[in-house]
Amino acid sequence: MRFVLFQVWEPAPPLYETTFYVVGHQPGGEPLVHAERVTYYAVPLETLARLMEKAGFKSVRRIDEVYFQPVIAGRKLIAY
Repeated sequence: MRFVLFQVWEPAPPLYETTFYVVGHQPGGEPLVHAERVTYYAVPLETLARLMEKAGFKSVRRIDEVYFQPVIAGRKLIAY
């Protein structure tokens, strides 16, 4: 079976929706299509860090140059 994968992005600031399509095709058969749609809340990294702190995360920081985009990390203790 062969697969084709693609995304369609629809911006509507501060949100954006994206649909991820997987099209599978087996020679001699009909193509099968699966689609997943999600909505993202696109905010600046500074806003995300403030939201994390407001939610109780500590030591919130931005980490650069370890991934192809910045990473925001924080710690939060959970009481059981």
